[in-house]
Amino acid sequence: MGDKYYIGVDVGTASVRAGLVDSRGTLVSTATQPIKIVEPQPEFYEQSTEDIWQSCCSVVKVSRRGMDSDKSSGNEREIFYVRPWSVDL
Repeated sequence: MGDKYYIGVDVGTASVRAGLVDSRGTLVSTATQPIKIVEPQPEFYEQSTEDIWQSCCSVVKVSRRGMDSDKSSGNEREIFYVRPWSVDL
């Protein structure tokens, strides 16, 4: 069985970031993708949920390139664990 990999995705106001770590906690790779911000009128800002989702997909795909394919099991459910979280303010 291959080494397990974990990926964390952070969606911020201006970009989406992802980091891939191995089971020892070593950072293997990172990726960042900007999110488009539209200003339809002064002091009004909008973002597209589709653009945010595409940025998420992009950073996950790029950060996956850091995986050692010889160590992976070939079963993505075993390779990746993506855990959403929220912070109560």
